[in-house]
Amino acid sequence: MDIFNYDETYPFEVTELEGRYTIMVPVESEQHLEAYIPIFEKYGYSGNGESWAGAIDQYLERVAPDVHDGFFLDPEAGAFYGYVVDEASAKSTLQALVPTFSDLSRFEELVASLDASRMDD
Repeated sequence: MDIFNYDETYPFEVTELEGRYTIMVPVESEQHLEAYIPIFEKYGYSGNGESWAGAIDQYLERVAPDVHDGFFLDPEAGAFYGYVVDEASAKSTLQALVPTFSDLSRFEELVASLDASRMDD
């Protein structure tokens, strides 16, 4: 997986600065507003950066606890940001996230299963 190739990491974008990798979702982009917001709203969430953080946190905790422990969440209203400390961690985080978050039917199953009490929306 080329972590800088958006076609391979969609819906996540990756940047690197001084060895720290940022994995982000531009939640206010037209593409994300059209595809993801309706799914979040269907289950009572706004779809902002906090919604993404809650979904990602619960998902990684369930399916990849080793990745979960090294992924630092930093959501904002208009974007989701997460940080890892090296390229290997960025790759393993994306390998865990992309298959579910890039497939809208799998993504909807995830959102439907979220614990609303753990969502800071």
